[in-house]
Order: sequence, then C-alpha cells, then structure tokens
Amino acid sequence: MTVRSFLEMVSQFFIIFPSAILCYLPMVKKLRFSLKKILLWEFGILLVLSPVMAFLCLRFGLSINTLLIPALILFYIMFRGTVTTGKMQTLAVFVGVCNLMSFPSVYSVMYDAYLHPDGLLENYSMEANIFSLVLTLILSAVIGYPLCVKGSELIEHQTSEKVWGLTIPVSLVMLMINYSIEPVYYRNMYVGRMFFLAIMIITAMLLLLMFLMVIFYYAAMSIYQNEQTKAKARMLEMQESRYLRLQDYIEKTRKLRHDFRQSIHVMNTLAAEEDYDTLKKYLAEYEAQMPVGLTDYCRINSVNALLNYYGQWAEQNGIKLSWKIQLPDDAGISQPDLCSVLGNVVENALDGCMTAQTGERYHQLSVVCEEPYIYIVSTNSFDGNVKEKNGSFMSTKHKGMGTGIPSIKATVEKYNGTAEFRYKGKEFYGDIMMKMGETQQSQ
Repeated sequence: MTVRSFLEMVSQFFIIFPSAILCYLPMVKKLRFSLKKILLWEFGILLVLSPVMAFLCLRFGLSINTLLIPALILFYIMFRGTVTTGKMQTLAVFVGVCNLMSFPSVYSVMYDAYLHPDGLLENYSMEANIFSLVLTLILSAVIGYPLCVKGSELIEHQTSEKVWGLTIPVSLVMLMINYSIEPVYYRNMYVGRMFFLAIMIITAMLLLLMFLMVIFYYAAMSIYQNEQTKAKARMLEMQESRYLRLQDYIEKTRKLRHDFRQSIHVMNTLAAEEDYDTLKKYLAEYEAQMPVGLTDYCRINSVNALLNYYGQWAEQNGIKLSWKIQLPDDAGISQPDLCSVLGNVVENALDGCMTAQTGERYHQLSVVCEEPYIYIVSTNSFDGNVKEKNGSFMSTKHKGMGTGIPSIKATVEKYNGTAEFRYKGKEFYGDIMMKMGETQQSQ
C-alpha cells in the first residue's frame, strides 16, 4: 500500500457525493432539514468513511463494489430519515439515481481499458477515476435542473406507492447489466468488435433510461391529473347534494314565510270569533310544519340555512354543538365560497364526531370577523384513528384522498388565506384565515 494508491482508492468513493445531491434535488419540498445542513452531514460522513473503506480495500484486497454496497445502504438509511416521502418514492429515487450514476462508472472503465489494454479492473487508474468524476459532474449538470423542477413536481403530486414501485425493477435490471458488463481483464474487450459493441450497448441503455424517465413523468402526471378529475367530480357531487338539501330546506322555510300572512288573517278571524279550540288546533298543525329549532346564527341567509341544516342533523345524532358565528351582512367573500368552506368544515367535523362514542360527540366552531380577515376555528371529537398518507388525510368514506380538506384549501387560497388541520389524541383541529374582499385574481 502506497500513499498514491491510497489516495486513488479514496477518490473513487467520492462519486457518492454528487449522487447524494441528485437524490435530494427532487425532494427539495420534502426535506426534514435544510438541504445545506443535510449535505454537510453527508459530506462529513463521507470524509470519515472514504479513508476507512479505502484502507480495507487495499489491506484485504477487497473490490470497491464489496464495500460500496454497504456504504450505499448506509446512505439510503440516512436519505430515508431526512425526507418525508413514502417508502416507495424514496427507494425509487435512490435506486434510480444509483442506476444513473452507474453509467459514468462504466464509461470510465471502458476508458481505462482503452488506456491500458493489458490492465485489470482491480488496477483501475487515477486517469479513469478523474474521467468518471468529470462525466458524473457533466451528467449531474445536465439532469440536475429537470430533476429539481419536474422531479419535485412529480414527488409532490404523484404519491401512489404502486406507481413508484414500477420503476424499481427497471433501475435494478439496468444497474445489474452495467455491473456485469465491466470487464475484469481489459484484454477481453479487444476480442473482435467487443469494445465497440460494449460502448454501443451502454450508450443505448443510457438513452433508453432518459427516454423512460420522460415517459414515466408524463404517464405519472397523467395518472395524477385523472385522479384530480375524479376528485373534482366527487367534490361536485358532494356540493350538488349539499345544494339540493339546502335548497329544499330554503324552499320549505320560504313557503312558511309566504303563508305566514295568510295564517295571521286566519288566526285573527278565529280569535275574533272566540273559536279557541279551532285556533289551538290550527296553531298546533302550523307549528308541526315549522322546521325544528331554527337558530339565527348570522344575518347571511345562505350561511344561516347551511348551519341550521347541519345543526338539526347534529342534534338528531347526539352531537353537542358550541357554535359562535359573528359575520357582518357583507363578509367580503362570495356566498358560494363562504358556504363551501363552512359546509366542508362542519360536514368533516360532524363526520368525525360520528366515529366517537355516544356522549363524547361535540363540535366547537368559531367564525369571527376582524377586518380585514375572517377567522374560522373548529374543534371536534373523533375516535382518534386517522388515515394519513404522505402528510395528506385520506377519506373515511371512499378509497383515496379526502375531498373536503383539499376543497377548503383551494377556496381559502383564492382569498390569500391559510388553512391548517391537525389532530391530537381524540380531537381534530382546523384553523382557517381568509382575507375579506381580496382574491388572487383581483391582485
């Protein structure tokens, strides 16, 4: 073991660092810590591990790949712990980057075989290592921006474990081919047209990989868009159903208000004739037609009708309500949007309450206007069981993501507001803020 051979061996492990950077580029929105901090950690660990692995290789005659595999496993564990993505997403990105970075390594071996026709893979030269590093940096520069922009978009929107799992076998097969194509004895590359064929196969595989990455992006985004279309359809069905229920409720109360004048005349006539038995019977029948427990929550008729509908439903199902609604006549937010947000908040809360035991069901709602903002704070009981996937709440009514919370967030964003949802124990919390009279379109 010489100093030169030791340094050459150490340098061969530094290809891990550019690979680590590529792994994190599509994860920029899913990091547990800052990218700078993560990369400093990994670079520090690499500085410690590289000399140790180089010493082991030279001292015991081990191949680089023998120690590279456990090193990659270690870095994968670190990678998994520093991102918030699902297991399949994380593994697919990691294996995909390893596959991509294997191409500069294979090309450098071919270059080494060109420089040293009678050489051996175990005597991999410094020139070839520099060539590998240069190719790695060039490839990283070419693919870095698309990975950061399109890759992060893909990670953000396509969360299906099955979709990401499909990429792993392809990456592993290509990785194994690249590993097996590296010649142990360089002179074998000069048999017939072996050298030329090997270069062509590697180049064709690299181009195929690039093509498959593009195809995967568009296919995965298409799946996501189809899921969004279905979610919007479900959302529209829910809104239509809510609208029809409210319309029926409003029509009933409107008819009663319209008939009230005639009823006054009838009651006045019966009172004047002192026909009290008939008057009592008439009042009893009229009262039976009135919606039970009407409450004036606010002076916005549509919101009042919405809350009365859900209030009656909650009462019928043993849910204790504590609602405080303070809205002006003009809340500065369109009534359809305001009803959509409140309807989704209340409906989700009451659905959650229904999972709790009888006697433990409650919903607290506060809607306060403090110009220029409207604040909505909701707290409800539930059974403590939450379906969550990659930071998103899953529906308890159907497979896939819930539509209520995404609908709330989409509407709130129109009014330059925020919507946060969290849970602790057996309580679920929602905090919403919207700016009155100002939408993104108006800016």
